Amino acid sequence: MRLFIMGYRFLEDVSIADVAFIAKAADLQSLFKYCSDAVTNTMVKNIKDIRQNVKKKFHIKAKDIDMLLFMFIEKIIYYKDVYGLVFKDMRSRIKKKGNLYLGEFEASGEKLDGMKHDLLVDVKAATFHMLEVKKSGKMWSAMVVLDI
Repeated sequence: MRLFIMGYRFLEDVSIADVAFIAKAADLQSLFKYCSDAVTNTMVKNIKDIRQNVKKKFHIKAKDIDMLLFMFIEKIIYYKDVYGLVFKDMRSRIKKKGNLYLGEFEASGEKLDGMKHDLLVDVKAATFHMLEVKKSGKMWSAMVVLDI
């Protein structure tokens, strides 16, 4: 298994019929960006081919950070399913207020285009299987399995 410091890496031996990845970052904002990139990279081979001509803002609140990530990924999939959008850039502000995590997100990307984008697989949903967000020392990590 290859060691990595930050970013995301697909895991090939976790779930046979699904796609799994692990992401690592120094802060929650970067962690959510890497997770967004991994979801997009599951669907589109080269994220660099995606322009940033459509922007979407959305807010999510959840009682724990795992659920915030789950709902975040589901929102990315929603925009793909309903509007045909994929995102290249994701900016976020995540804070804890009382017993809730609050996330403010701004995504930029464009409509999927089979003639322009090298399409891979269609992500159907995030799953709760092995879903985990944790902080270890100064680093955050996330384990995610996507239903394809």
